[in-house]
Amino acid sequence: MRDLPEDRLAALIRPAGFFRVKARRLRALLDWILARGGGDVGAALRGDPEEVRASLLAVHGVGRETADSILLYAGGRPFFVVDAYTRRILERHGWAAPGEDHDALRRRIEASLPRDPALWNQFHAEFVATGKEHCRPTPRCAGCPLEGMLPPGGPITGGGTPRRAGSARPRGGARARARRPAR
Repeated sequence: MRDLPEDRLAALIRPAGFFRVKARRLRALLDWILARGGGDVGAALRGDPEEVRASLLAVHGVGRETADSILLYAGGRPFFVVDAYTRRILERHGWAAPGEDHDALRRRIEASLPRDPALWNQFHAEFVATGKEHCRPTPRCAGCPLEGMLPPGGPITGGGTPRRAGSARPRGGARARARRPAR
C-alpha cells in the first residue's frame, strides 16, 4: 500500500469521502509504521504505551481518537476510545461534563474498568451501537438499555439542562425575539 502512488491510493479510498486528505494522512501513517516497525504494525506498536501514543500523535493527521483506536484495536493496548458516541452518552446521562478534556475523560473511564483491552473493545462497541440506535443527535430514549439511568427530566442536551427525549427544543430567546416584527 505504501508503494502506491498517492492518486491511486486516493482513488481506492474515494468512497470514504475526503479521499485526497485521507490519502495523505494514510501515507503519513504508513511512513510511521515503516520507520518505527519496519512495515510491521505490531512491531510499530511495541514499547511503552504512552511513548507509542505520543509518537502516533506526532504523525500528521492522527488525533487522540485515532491514536487510541489504533492502540486498542490494532495493538490490543489498554487505551479506551473516547469518540462522539461515548461523549454524547456520558454527557446526556450526567456522567461527564460538557467539553470535559478528552484525555481526562479517557483516563477516568480507564480507571473505572478492569484493565482488559478485550473488554474495552466490547464496551466501546456497545457505546457505538447505543449511540447509533438511541443516543442520536435527537435522542431516542425509548427502549434504550440506559434509559433507566437518565437524570430526572430526561437526557441532558444542549445547554446542560434535562429535557424529555422527543420534546421540542426551546424556541425563542433574545435572538428570536429580535427577529420578530414589533407589534
